[in-house]
Amino acid sequence: PAPTPENPLEEPKQSPIDQVCGPLKFDEVSWPKEMTENEKAEFAIALNITGSFEGKAGWKNLAGNFDGQGISLGIMQQNLGQGTLQPLWIEMLNSHFDVMKDQFTSSQIQSMEQMLKVWQTIKVKKSSASELFPQSVDDNRLEENFSEQISQLGADQNKESVKWAQKTALDSKGQVLRSWSTPLQNMAESSSYRSLQIQASLGYFEKAQQYSRAFEFTQLRHLLLMYDFVI
Repeated sequence: PAPTPENPLEEPKQSPIDQVCGPLKFDEVSWPKEMTENEKAEFAIALNITGSFEGKAGWKNLAGNFDGQGISLGIMQQNLGQGTLQPLWIEMLNSHFDVMKDQFTSSQIQSMEQMLKVWQTIKVKKSSASELFPQSVDDNRLEENFSEQISQLGADQNKESVKWAQKTALDSKGQVLRSWSTPLQNMAESSSYRSLQIQASLGYFEKAQQYSRAFEFTQLRHLLLMYDFVI
C-alpha cells in the first residue's frame, strides 16, 4: 500500500441534515424569535425527516384531491379540506402580495380572495378569526386540532373551499392543473411562504418537545420520533 501522507486531506464535514434526506432550503426564512439555535437545528432536521414522507419536492410538495382535501401544499401538506391551508394563503395575500402577483394572474388572485372571504365566515370557538398566529399553542389555527375547534359552519366552509378547488384548479381526475400547480409551487418555495410553513409547524414541534420532557427522553432521535408521532 502507498505510504500515508503526512498531512492527509480531511473528509469534508457534512451537516446532520444532509445525512438524513435533505437539505431543505432555510436561507432567508424567519424563525420564531423564542427558538434557540439548538432548537432551530433540531426543528430543521424534524422538518426534513417527517416532510420527506409527504413527497419529494420539500417545501413545494403538492397534491390534488385524491384524499378529498382539495389541494394540499407544503412540507407538512396543509390542505383546504381541514382548513389548515387557507390561513397561509390569507397571510400571503395580506403581507406578501408582491410574491402573489409575481406568480398568479389577477383573475387567479381574485378567485382565491373570493374563496377565502367565504372561508373567513368560520366561527372559531377559542380564537378570533382575525388572529392568524395566536400566542396559545392550543388556539393555533394552523395546528391539526384546529378542525376540532370550529363549528359545523366552519366544516361546511372547508367543504366550500374544496368545491372551489374542484371547479377552479383541478382537472376531472382531481389533479392540480398546470396553470395552478406552477404558481402554487413557486409561491411555496419563496422565503415568505417557507417562513409561514415553519410557523405553521411550530405547534407540532412544541408538542413533541413536551412529550420528550414528559417521558424524560434525552436523545435527539427521541425528539424526532415524537415529532413524527405528533404529525
